[in-house]
Amino acid sequence: MNKLCYLQYMEQSLKNGEFMEFFVEGGRTQSGKPLAPKGGLLSVVVDAVASGITTPSAVTSKLLNNKGLFL
Repeated sequence: MNKLCYLQYMEQSLKNGEFMEFFVEGGRTQSGKPLAPKGGLLSVVVDAVASGITTPSAVTSKLLNNKGLFL
């Protein structure tokens, strides 16, 4: 799916008040060092709120690791 089509789909979903869940994650270098998270999907939500496409959104952070889920 091309980027513009995906962006329009997400904006329409936000207009409709649909819930979204996504995970802002970074990768790892070849040596295993963590890289900074990528904010592409998060920026779509922020831009939609800033341009008035949708009302302010609630953003929560979660940590899921081998010891459980932390909110």
